[in-house]
Amino acid sequence: MADQRSYEEQEAMDAYFNGEDFDIPIDSAPVTKPVSHAVKNRTPSGKRSRQAALGRRILATLCVITVIGLVGGIAIYISVSRNDGAKHAEKLSMSMGASVSDAQKVSKIELLDGSKHSLLNQLMQPVGGVYESTKSAEVQGVTLPEWIIHCDVDDATLGEIRYYNFELLEKNAYGTERKTYLDPASLTAGCTVEQAESILGLEPYAVIYHTDRTETREYRYCYEDGETGNLTAYIITTRWSAEGGMISAEDVRVDFLSQILGLGQQIVE
Repeated sequence: MADQRSYEEQEAMDAYFNGEDFDIPIDSAPVTKPVSHAVKNRTPSGKRSRQAALGRRILATLCVITVIGLVGGIAIYISVSRNDGAKHAEKLSMSMGASVSDAQKVSKIELLDGSKHSLLNQLMQPVGGVYESTKSAEVQGVTLPEWIIHCDVDDATLGEIRYYNFELLEKNAYGTERKTYLDPASLTAGCTVEQAESILGLEPYAVIYHTDRTETREYRYCYEDGETGNLTAYIITTRWSAEGGMISAEDVRVDFLSQILGLGQQIVE
């Protein structure tokens, strides 16, 4: 019996080494694989804690950035609002005919008895009510507010309102620089302010709100004459109905040079 078993085992071994199929003896001991005792991947409590702390820091940073952005945006808005003279003048014009105190409440601005710039007080007679920019512009060596609103006041009642944008004259006292002549005939009667200013490519130097709800807008510009090479300056004056349509547009050439040189003027001894 032992010889028979030995013979079968020998045959199995020969078949294995010869690449032949063979049957494993029934009583052969199976090969037992070692049992893996590896622990499933689990996030340690310390790692979870670090991740939570990182998340909180990121959230806090985003909150701080958001708050800074909001504060900065509000500050910019307030700054722009305080220095937007054109909008202030337009809002004031809605209260023409009302008492000065009521007009100030509606427009949320306080009119002063005069400008902080003495030169303007001399030019604006009577002074009336004044509201001006806190920022400065320098025109021909003279320091002025970037813009000023000058209101007529009669018996504590708000009258005509005039707005001047001195900042436009800071780069060139003759007005906005353009490449060529701007023909006011290019403006069509009945067009809106936005349409007219888009065609001209100019901002108004002055806007006058009349008590009958009509408006006058003045635009100043200059260009270099192609034939003479001299600087040429013009003022375009437009008039607007109470409904907002343009009534007329005309221009005048301004001879600033003669005023500067004083030609033809009598010299006072």
